[in-house]
Amino acid sequence: MNTDTRTIRTTITTRDTNDALYFGTQIIWILTALIEVVLLLRGVFNMISNDETTIFGRAIYAVSDILLIPFIGLFGTLSIGNTGIDGVVLIALVIYLAIGAGIVSLINDQIFSQKFDPSTRIKVID
Repeated sequence: MNTDTRTIRTTITTRDTNDALYFGTQIIWILTALIEVVLLLRGVFNMISNDETTIFGRAIYAVSDILLIPFIGLFGTLSIGNTGIDGVVLIALVIYLAIGAGIVSLINDQIFSQKFDPSTRIKVID
């Protein structure tokens, strides 16, 4: 009986690293989108003068209050008739989108700066 024993050693390849970095970019975009949706809902609620008595309204205001802490006091509210456009929300929307896009850009630079070497995929040692 002939038994052929070989040791297979795998290494972390550039492709595996790129897959992880790509997954990271997707997570960053999802978090950025969630932040943007919460802030947009707060902006819409402010424009239609929604009260904070509902559970959903309280939740949106509570989460968005945390997100707006760095921007408090930058702008006031622009009143158009009976509605108001909150300038702080608009600035926060732009800043959070820029931060998310910047992080993804840095990750993409890391992905495309790596060279793929096919010889490092699997090495069979006899």
